Amino acid sequence: MHSPLVKSKLQIELLRSLAQRKSGTMAAKGFTLVELMIVVAVVGILSAVALPRYLAARAAAGAGASISEQVALAKECGTFVTSGGVGQNPDTAKCNTTSSDYTTINWETTYGQKVAGLKCLLSTTSPASSATINVNSTGGLTCTMT
Repeated sequence: MHSPLVKSKLQIELLRSLAQRKSGTMAAKGFTLVELMIVVAVVGILSAVALPRYLAARAAAGAGASISEQVALAKECGTFVTSGGVGQNPDTAKCNTTSSDYTTINWETTYGQKVAGLKCLLSTTSPASSATINVNSTGGLTCTMT
């Protein structure tokens, strides 16, 4: 019934597997070291390109938020000055009827880089590290980026 050389189905499967490996018809399971190194290199290149862009976008968002906060305070101060001091002073330490300055945080210190492409009221500047909004005695606003 059984051949003396082949004693079980397991042996038959092992012999077939060895024959396929020798002939090269069996697909390899898993990844080779070269394939893994290529994937690591591609991920490294992508992160080298994406990380600086992410940090620049984060700095621009923070700088834009700080400008909008200071402009809002300056507008309230301008309204207070224009009305002749009627109502509640939005910032008693800075807002007066002669001239008031509202300066943003230093973006270069906070985010590690200057920020380009921001608008503050009507002024736009190349990379800047902060902005100052001035409220003059008539309630007019000007912005200077440094």
